[in-house]
Amino acid sequence: MPDSIQITEIEIENYRQYASKQTIAFPSRDKGFSAIIGENGAGKSNILNAINWCFYKTEPHQDKNLGKYIINQQYMKSLKVGNTGTMSVKIKLQIDEVEYHISRVLKITREEFQHEQRTDGPVMEIEIIDGYLLPKGTEIQHGDTGFEIMQKEKGQSTFHPLDPKQSSVTKMNSILPEVLSPYFLLDGEYLAKFWQDLSRVKIGVERISQLHLLDRGSEHVSDFKTDVPKIGSSKIDSLTTEINANEFWLKSFDDEGKEAMSREMRYNYDPKVHAKEYYHLSGFPRIEELEQDIARMEIRLGEIAVEFSNSNIQIIEKLNSEEQELVKKLEDLQPDYDLAVKKYIDTQIINGPIVMLLKPLQNLEQKVEKLTKKGDLPYTAKMRFTTERLEMNKCICHADLTSNLDTDNNEINKSRKNVEDFKNQMITDQGLDYTLEMRDDFKNLILKDPDKFNENRFTEIEKKYLDTKKEVTRIRGKLGDTRTKLQGVSEGSKIKELQKDHKFVLQTIKESRNTISEIQDKIRIKREAITKKRIDRTKEMKKDDRAKKLSFEQSIWVRISDIMDKCLSSIKEEIRMDVQNKTFENFTETSFKEMGYSRFTINENYLAELIDSDNLSSLNSLSAGEKLFLALSFISALKEITGYKFPLVIDTPLGRVSARPRYLLSQSLPKYLPDEQILFLATNTEFESPLVDSDKDDPDHKGFPEIPFAQLLEKNVKMNYHKITHSVDKHTATIHDYHPAWEKNNE
Repeated sequence: MPDSIQITEIEIENYRQYASKQTIAFPSRDKGFSAIIGENGAGKSNILNAINWCFYKTEPHQDKNLGKYIINQQYMKSLKVGNTGTMSVKIKLQIDEVEYHISRVLKITREEFQHEQRTDGPVMEIEIIDGYLLPKGTEIQHGDTGFEIMQKEKGQSTFHPLDPKQSSVTKMNSILPEVLSPYFLLDGEYLAKFWQDLSRVKIGVERISQLHLLDRGSEHVSDFKTDVPKIGSSKIDSLTTEINANEFWLKSFDDEGKEAMSREMRYNYDPKVHAKEYYHLSGFPRIEELEQDIARMEIRLGEIAVEFSNSNIQIIEKLNSEEQELVKKLEDLQPDYDLAVKKYIDTQIINGPIVMLLKPLQNLEQKVEKLTKKGDLPYTAKMRFTTERLEMNKCICHADLTSNLDTDNNEINKSRKNVEDFKNQMITDQGLDYTLEMRDDFKNLILKDPDKFNENRFTEIEKKYLDTKKEVTRIRGKLGDTRTKLQGVSEGSKIKELQKDHKFVLQTIKESRNTISEIQDKIRIKREAITKKRIDRTKEMKKDDRAKKLSFEQSIWVRISDIMDKCLSSIKEEIRMDVQNKTFENFTETSFKEMGYSRFTINENYLAELIDSDNLSSLNSLSAGEKLFLALSFISALKEITGYKFPLVIDTPLGRVSARPRYLLSQSLPKYLPDEQILFLATNTEFESPLVDSDKDDPDHKGFPEIPFAQLLEKNVKMNYHKITHSVDKHTATIHDYHPAWEKNNE
């Protein structure tokens, strides 16, 4: 195992934002930590991507580059048709006294790029070519594309390639295994969710300490227990088959000794975690996976509890009640509002013109009065005029129209008789005129008192309409505010989803525990059967001269296997306990010891727990800062106990960490990792903005200096800075040496 691994130089050319050759030299660990500072989107995460791509041909932050091809866009556009382009990442490593030069190169030939015509103009089409996102019309030169590791021993002047017979994966895993990359190529999001994936604990303990090699040896020896050839004795061979079947079941193998998987998918609430993974079919592997999933489900229960708390369920219930009440009021008021609107519209249509014609109507009334007096009126008016004369017994010529009747009731007054005859003659006239009919209405309803007419026909109706409209508007406004508050607090449906999720997780945990119990019972039964059948087979083999030697060999392999299993179990237990205790020691060396945590445990199935002073598990309720501390404490413990001193590259380490944990981290990191190389990929805010003491009002809080995190680090370790400068569109970026403001002020 190497004593010390350090990155001495990174060279990036035409990779993503880096359009030209960018070289970053890193000092040795004794010369301090290094930081590459840049704004969000400038290209920090792509430094981490570049390292991963160079070592393992993967990009952990590929989701941040969706729709963008891997070769720098500006560089691709500058290539002429038919010309060859090159993208590369080259990294120099110093491992003890051996220097390695690791490079990965991608060469392409540019052809005519294809464009898609859109309304806003042509857009270059992109496609996946051999796993790379590239402009359509690009051809990869496979013969010139490759991965190479060169090494130079102490005292040598030139690099020479490693064994050409080895695959690139084998070569790289001999230096820095990919399975360990999550422990030295870190990002803030990974650290925040570190404890959600419990396999990380197992991999960390077993792979970094090389326990997997002992596991392989133990499995290899164990195979000899079941690798018993057929000897022709039906009874012995039958017992061997039964023993093997039971042994295979315990290891989740099929009858041929091959790994057996069920069709049941493992519990998974995060699509990015264990996506499309299935359970082993049986035995110990199945139990281990179920226990891991139970732990993952318990983590989920903690998350649900936090989400419930953050959802402000009481506030939501109150707001939901208010919403229902307002909706009911609005529904009840709606008919009144609709009626008021109708009356208002109707009165505008019917009476509006009358009001507008008030003056002409007054003039018309005056004319009617004059014509009435003169008798110069149309049919209806004349009829009315004649009747009035008869009733008054006075003709317009002043003749007396008093009625005088003879014995036969006949009118003898000639003047009156002439008027009555004229009236009777008009009855047969066909002309119709409603002017006079309207006269009384106009006089009584409008002309007599126009203001009162307006009040009756308009003002009251309009007031009713406006008042109702105002109330509807008020209720609708309040309803809108209530719904906005609901969305701001939490989606109403979110509560139901959480309740459903909570019920599902509890049920799944119950079912998983029942399954574990059933498997444990089967394991006990099969172990008893194996022991009995081995005894029976040994007895039978002793009776067979051909099988006596085989029986002796089997007994030896069984003993060796048992001894190795016990030794492996003991070593695992020792390392597990050492990592467990050292993790907690590192964690409590910070001020988190004030939080009242009593212990940190990692059980035999690598399930981690942080126990508080009340003996309650608190791992799931840790803040972002506490999770970061605990994860770094664990990684530091692994490095210290195993002696595996690999570099740490941490992207956006403080993105979710508040001021107080940042201060504690600045004081603790140099103690955590005293001999390791650390490279930070950080934003200006994380490293150069002063910390803000949010706990000043806490009388028990000692406070901390309101100065930048990087400046606090410099009190305990030397810092080396680089800065990313990017174009306005962030398509190109350059890296250069950098001195923060406080260093410039001291010069």
